[in-house]
Amino acid sequence: MSHIQYLDELVKEYLLFRGFCNTLKAFDGELKTDKDKGFRADKIVDQIVLYVNFYDLTSLRELWAHLDQRMFSKLESHFAPAIRKLETSVLKYYVVNTISNNKNDKLLDFFNKMASELQGQSEWKDWFALPYIRNPEESHIFAVFFTRHWQDTLLASLHNFLAIIFQSIPLPTLASFEDEAVRMRRLTEEVETLKSKLSAVGFQDLEGKSSAIESSRTELMDDFYIIGKRETVTAVPTIENQSLSLKSIMRNISGGIPTSPILGRKQQQTSTSSRRVVSSSSMDEKRSSSKTRISTQRSIGADVSSNQKVDSKSSPKPKEDLEAAVPPKIPEGCPFLLLSQEWQEFHNSAITQCKFNNSGSLVASGDADGVVKVWLTSPAPKVIATFQCKANVVAIDWLGKHERFFILGTKAGSIYLCDSAEKKIVWELGNQPGSPLKDSRVLYVCCSPSEPQIVCSLAFSSSTSSGDYTSQGKLFLLDVKTRKLERSLSLIGDSSRSVLVGCCTYNHNGQLLVAGATDGVVRIFDIRKGECVDSWLAHDGSVLSLQLSYDFTSCFTLGQDGKFCQRNLNQSGHRVWETMLPEPLASGIHGQLFTFEQSGRYVLMCGRTEDCINQITPQGLSLVLSLGMNKGGGGQGAFSTAVDWCSANDCSTCIVGMSDGKIKISTLLQQ
Repeated sequence: MSHIQYLDELVKEYLLFRGFCNTLKAFDGELKTDKDKGFRADKIVDQIVLYVNFYDLTSLRELWAHLDQRMFSKLESHFAPAIRKLETSVLKYYVVNTISNNKNDKLLDFFNKMASELQGQSEWKDWFALPYIRNPEESHIFAVFFTRHWQDTLLASLHNFLAIIFQSIPLPTLASFEDEAVRMRRLTEEVETLKSKLSAVGFQDLEGKSSAIESSRTELMDDFYIIGKRETVTAVPTIENQSLSLKSIMRNISGGIPTSPILGRKQQQTSTSSRRVVSSSSMDEKRSSSKTRISTQRSIGADVSSNQKVDSKSSPKPKEDLEAAVPPKIPEGCPFLLLSQEWQEFHNSAITQCKFNNSGSLVASGDADGVVKVWLTSPAPKVIATFQCKANVVAIDWLGKHERFFILGTKAGSIYLCDSAEKKIVWELGNQPGSPLKDSRVLYVCCSPSEPQIVCSLAFSSSTSSGDYTSQGKLFLLDVKTRKLERSLSLIGDSSRSVLVGCCTYNHNGQLLVAGATDGVVRIFDIRKGECVDSWLAHDGSVLSLQLSYDFTSCFTLGQDGKFCQRNLNQSGHRVWETMLPEPLASGIHGQLFTFEQSGRYVLMCGRTEDCINQITPQGLSLVLSLGMNKGGGGQGAFSTAVDWCSANDCSTCIVGMSDGKIKISTLLQQ
């Protein structure tokens, strides 16, 4: 429901465009008195707490009656006990607050107004004696209600309950247009992908000989014939059989056609007259009398045979291109099949960030020159929008559940909200006088998964008595809609040095923030309270990158000390395991240096010479696939600076940003 505020702005813009000024004024007036608070659970909980703290029982009852009429009454009957229990707890919270602040007149007023309604309820039987009990917080009946734990648990439960209801209610057509657009875009991309695959199968080699085309069709027919035989074994094919058949087709097709069945990408040929003929010596002996076959170089882990024949008319390729054309070897038993790999040169300087949006349809990549490109991954990589910032782009994150909006942070201390669909900057929060970002530089930005909020890690420059300049780290919570600072999260570290946060991430509901800092400590913040609730020392040196497991029970960190660690969040950072990386990372980079596959069992990590996929085991990491040597390997040339991984069922796409501005795109099929 985080996009409701955006829809309100669209309605205002439309009314202003049509000249409906009176309607616009009425709409603004109703928005100011909106009891639903834009369907934001945190705002409603804050409003309830405000009424309790100001002893406004009438307004509290009116707000709850409004929620009951608008939301609770439309739920199924089995939710009624939970709603009634929450209402009772809120009223008890009101009573406890009056006693804690010695407001006996407000306490008596509560029972005078509510006696007729509460006297028949068993849970209120003992509470009518409260005005006449001294020190009720010491009573075994009421003591638990005066504890901070009970009150915090109540507010958290109320927030989660409201959030679930707001996400479950049916939306009007105007509010669900974005979801429909995403669904239609996915269907369109799927159709384009299928068309590309059919085109690849039907027109494998338009310029080749007819015998080669006939041969490739025969091989494809054999694949479907095998599937037919498998399906006749059982009367009703199971899902596993269908998946096995599909994977066998993909494996055979990818071996004979230089195309990606997933993204429909076709490898570029240097010239129409240049062709490579690859033949196997054993197949030549067995099929010397058969028709001549023209086979293409495999895009998966088969070695290029030594007896390649190159047409004398074709021009020789540069040595660098020949090295890049050789695909990485795939070890036996690898769970992934490398369907295709290509390099794109969208940028002219080092890639600092590259991230998929939530659906995986778009990628935003930024570089050291302040250029941000938004591009499609299918059916072929294509830039659709370009943004120019005034300084090095150091942070990118997509906003909540949106498919089109993302946040940028620059080294000059500016934060931008960008619209990839309209190709424009919606707003900019710059480093100017009066701004909360004055004299700062952005280190990292992270968007809440549930609310229109972002957390910004900033470094503020300040001068000491000796005239030197130091950096002081701060974490700010900003409201995307109002662009205002909601609160600051306190960073407590060694007094002898400043603490800067270089990476952070939210948990699943956006209530907790896990942050890694330059002192090697990982801290967990309660966003609602703005307090640090847990911390532990993870590394000797800065925490460079941080991710949570897919079940949000573990925290994985990559440190400047070259260690990769897994810690248990339920046991206050208990170390599950840690391992030393085989090669040191390049200095001066931080952010998303590793990323997980959809199931969370595999992780893609940046490397100085090569990028590798490892399996997460109870003891540590186990190498399963290398995505090939980086261009200019051996630590003397380009190295990877950012990674991301988007999965869709058995197929996935890995992107790796390089220090020379190139982006490596690998398409994988999980076997």
